[in-house]
Amino acid sequence: MPQSQAQGGGTVVAYNVPTVVDAKHKLIATYAVTTEGNDLRQLTNMARPAKEALAVESLEVLGDCGYYDGDEVAQCEAEGIQAYIPKPENSSKSHSQGLLSKADFRHDAATDRYRCPAGQWLTYRFSNRQDRRELKHYYTSACTRCEMRPQCTKRAEGPRQVTRLVNEEALERMAERMTADPEKFKLRKTLAEHPFGTLKRAWNHGYFLMRSLSKVDAESALSALTYNITRAINILGVPALVAALA
Repeated sequence: MPQSQAQGGGTVVAYNVPTVVDAKHKLIATYAVTTEGNDLRQLTNMARPAKEALAVESLEVLGDCGYYDGDEVAQCEAEGIQAYIPKPENSSKSHSQGLLSKADFRHDAATDRYRCPAGQWLTYRFSNRQDRRELKHYYTSACTRCEMRPQCTKRAEGPRQVTRLVNEEALERMAERMTADPEKFKLRKTLAEHPFGTLKRAWNHGYFLMRSLSKVDAESALSALTYNITRAINILGVPALVAALA
């Protein structure tokens, strides 16, 4: 089981239970029980079965910044799923040091190069993996004799490097969608948080009674089923629901 940070500086041993909620009827379309301490690798795992459960050709998914991952967003795009996830508000190390940040370097997609504020082109040099992510590195030899170098890097030797995720284009396309329709993301809280509020507060399902992944999965299934039946009764009424199940 993962350990999550609790208020007051302690830790809480817990399971992670992400859900997907249908925007039309507010039903839980799918859920999962994981021992991952965050949602970084859960976007495709949640969106794919939700798309199958709803029997649709395309799907839009809204998630918080915990799901922000280029590989996951790109995989969703390949499967007809468009994600709307805000970029985490993490200030860059360069910016905190009073230096030019990556945002000051403009990427040219046609040539896969970065143009720096001094007008030089940083070209692709090599790739490596950091924290399970594949990064591409860009730099230029002109950096060592640039007049703007003190504003760009504190390194005594070597060029200023800019890194780019292999699937960063998917994140850029998602950012364009977010900018074009800023109101869409506001729906996330009204969709995803409502079932959790009902289960945890109104129904006192705030803690699991069982232990082990399989047992907690079964307990979560019962909670989701109970919630969906209650929603169906509110939408259809008892006679119509019984008739539909007959």
